[in-house]
Amino acid sequence: MKLFDVYPLFPIEPVKASGSWLWDKDGKKYLDLYGGHAVISIGHNHPHFVEALKNQLDKISFYSNSVINSLQEKLADKLGQLSGYPNHQLFLCNSGAEANENALKLASFVNGRKKVIAFKKSISWPYIWCGCRNRQSKNCGSFQCRSRNYFSSFK
Repeated sequence: MKLFDVYPLFPIEPVKASGSWLWDKDGKKYLDLYGGHAVISIGHNHPHFVEALKNQLDKISFYSNSVINSLQEKLADKLGQLSGYPNHQLFLCNSGAEANENALKLASFVNGRKKVIAFKKSISWPYIWCGCRNRQSKNCGSFQCRSRNYFSSFK
């Protein structure tokens, strides 16, 4: 089996990182200005981040949002205090697709609209409206895909 060719790869293989720097397998040093997915905004291998991860991994590495998680409750409380919105609600998700899906659902519940316009070849268009692209799926969990979705070419 080989890796699925999703997008062109940069011709470097990072093997080590610290702060804002990373090194490739040949020892070349790069200032890491990458702003894409899974970015660690506090820098690579920040001691506080590494210690917190190790401590958590010694306890439990992952579990579903379908059970009580006091760490999530503490995070929601802290974010509420820091943001100045302590009485708002927080939904934690693990991917951009899940975030987009839930943002669209929430918008639909608030404004009552059932149609979405998305651009083909945009980063999230395959995920728009919980995978109901081209009306292939009629049921997306608790949300029914009742409307036609519009996909336009972006040129």
